[in-house]
Amino acid sequence: MMYIPDGWGSVYAIDVSSGKRARSSGIRSGVDRAWAGDVACCGVNNRGVALWKDKVISIALDGRIFTLNRRDRRGGMGAQGGGTGPGRDVTLAPLVVP
Repeated sequence: MMYIPDGWGSVYAIDVSSGKRARSSGIRSGVDRAWAGDVACCGVNNRGVALWKDKVISIALDGRIFTLNRRDRRGGMGAQGGGTGPGRDVTLAPLVVP
Protein backbone atom coordinates (compact mmCIF):
# COMPACT_ATOMS: atom_id res chain seq x y z
CA MET A 1 0.00 0.00 0.00
CA MET A 2 0.98 3.57 -0.65
CA TYR A 3 -0.61 6.29 1.47
CA ILE A 4 -1.28 9.70 -0.07
CA PRO A 5 -2.76 12.71 1.75
CA ASP A 6 -4.79 15.38 0.04
CA GLY A 7 -4.37 19.05 0.92
CA TRP A 8 -7.09 18.83 3.55
CA GLY A 9 -5.36 16.04 5.52
CA SER A 10 -7.53 13.09 4.44
CA VAL A 11 -5.44 10.03 3.56
CA TYR A 12 -6.02 7.59 0.70
CA ALA A 13 -4.55 4.11 0.50
CA ILE A 14 -3.49 2.98 -2.99
CA ASP A 15 -2.78 -0.68 -3.74
CA VAL A 16 0.40 -0.34 -5.81
CA SER A 17 0.09 -3.86 -7.25
CA SER A 18 -3.23 -3.01 -8.93
CA GLY A 19 -3.23 0.80 -8.93
CA LYS A 20 -6.67 0.88 -7.34
CA ARG A 21 -7.65 3.00 -4.40
CA ALA A 22 -8.44 0.95 -1.33
CA ARG A 23 -12.04 0.87 -0.17
CA SER A 24 -11.42 3.31 2.69
CA SER A 25 -8.37 4.81 4.30
CA GLY A 26 -10.01 5.51 7.65
CA ILE A 27 -8.82 9.12 7.88
CA ARG A 28 -11.18 11.93 6.95
CA SER A 29 -9.88 15.15 8.45
CA GLY A 30 -13.08 17.19 8.30
CA VAL A 31 -11.15 20.47 8.12
CA ASP A 32 -13.45 23.50 8.09
CA ARG A 33 -12.94 24.72 4.54
CA ALA A 34 -14.25 28.24 5.21
CA TRP A 35 -11.73 28.59 8.07
CA ALA A 36 -8.91 27.34 5.84
CA GLY A 37 -9.67 29.88 3.16
CA ASP A 38 -9.45 32.67 5.72
CA VAL A 39 -6.24 31.70 7.51
CA ALA A 40 -4.11 29.39 5.35
CA CYS A 41 -1.09 31.50 4.46
CA CYS A 42 0.39 29.25 1.78
CA GLY A 43 -2.57 27.45 0.26
CA VAL A 44 -4.14 24.14 1.15
CA ASN A 45 -1.20 21.73 1.19
CA ASN A 46 -0.15 18.51 2.88
CA ARG A 47 3.41 17.32 2.38
CA GLY A 48 3.06 13.66 3.26
CA VAL A 49 2.52 11.05 5.93
CA ALA A 50 4.84 9.21 8.30
CA LEU A 51 4.94 5.46 8.85
CA TRP A 52 5.71 4.09 12.31
CA LYS A 53 5.29 0.43 13.27
CA ASP A 54 1.73 -0.44 12.22
CA LYS A 55 0.57 3.21 11.99
CA VAL A 56 0.23 5.80 9.26
CA ILE A 57 0.39 9.30 10.76
CA SER A 58 -1.03 12.37 9.06
CA ILE A 59 -1.61 15.96 10.08
CA ALA A 60 -4.54 18.17 9.09
CA LEU A 61 -4.28 21.80 8.05
CA ASP A 62 -5.74 22.89 11.42
CA GLY A 63 -3.00 21.08 13.40
CA ARG A 64 -4.81 17.87 14.35
CA ILE A 65 -2.77 14.68 14.18
CA PHE A 66 -4.40 11.47 12.96
CA THR A 67 -3.30 7.86 13.06
CA LEU A 68 -4.34 4.99 10.83
CA ASN A 69 -3.82 1.30 11.55
CA ARG A 70 -2.26 -0.18 8.40
CA ARG A 71 -3.80 -3.63 8.95
CA ASP A 72 -7.48 -2.77 9.25
CA ARG A 73 -7.32 0.86 7.99
CA ARG A 74 -9.19 2.16 11.03
CA GLY A 75 -8.38 5.72 11.87
CA GLY A 76 -8.44 7.86 14.95
CA MET A 77 -7.45 11.23 16.27
CA GLY A 78 -4.07 11.32 17.91
CA ALA A 79 -3.75 14.87 19.25
CA GLN A 80 -4.54 18.52 18.67
CA GLY A 81 -1.68 20.77 17.64
CA GLY A 82 -1.11 24.40 18.59
CA GLY A 83 -4.64 25.66 18.08
CA THR A 84 -6.30 27.50 15.24
CA GLY A 85 -5.97 31.06 14.05
CA PRO A 86 -4.05 33.16 11.55
CA GLY A 87 -0.57 31.76 10.98
CA ARG A 88 -1.35 28.48 12.75
CA ASP A 89 -2.06 26.30 9.75
CA VAL A 90 0.11 23.19 9.40
CA THR A 91 1.26 21.76 6.06
CA LEU A 92 4.37 19.80 7.03
CA ALA A 93 4.74 16.03 6.91
CA PRO A 94 4.87 14.41 10.35
CA LEU A 95 8.25 13.25 11.60
CA VAL A 96 8.62 10.25 13.88
CA VAL A 97 11.65 10.36 16.18
CA PRO A 98 12.16 7.29 18.39
